[in-house]
Amino acid sequence: SPYVLFLSGTPFLNRPIELFNLLDMAQPGKWSLGSYGTRYCGGFDYWGGALQGAMNLSELRSRLKSVMIRRLKRDVLEELPSLQRVLLNADVRTEEYRQALYGLNRTNAMTKIMDAWHIIGREKAKVAVDWVHDFFEQSEVNTKIVLYAHHIDVVDYLTEGLREYGSFSITGRTAPSVRDA
Repeated sequence: SPYVLFLSGTPFLNRPIELFNLLDMAQPGKWSLGSYGTRYCGGFDYWGGALQGAMNLSELRSRLKSVMIRRLKRDVLEELPSLQRVLLNADVRTEEYRQALYGLNRTNAMTKIMDAWHIIGREKAKVAVDWVHDFFEQSEVNTKIVLYAHHIDVVDYLTEGLREYGSFSITGRTAPSVRDA
């Protein structure tokens, strides 16, 4: 194709390396991974942790103006559908949760927190599936819902629990051809 257009609702520049592949496809040959990594990503490391920094961001933003249109929420707010937030209560006071936080099996505080976060995600997924069933019983025909989850088993639970509505998921294990479709 003579033209390439990338669309994203995700803000970039958390890590400049996240932009490199798009820039390279949009302007082949203009961006070199080595110089890009050194100039904007904190250096090039072949042994792990490569290119995870952020440097010279104002210069990078300036260079991006020729290939990137950035719209802020305030610029497009009138075009967006109204946001609907629903607070659901999920009881996570399970024995598994108590063991994750207070059990003697783990001593690292961060591990305990991450385990608890995972357990909370699983418990919240149960409530979310019930809520979505109720929602679809009361909604119009072509209504869609997007659910986000961090843990793969939680995504699997949501997808399976909502299969009757044609649910599908996109995760890191989704093949690029399927993801594109």
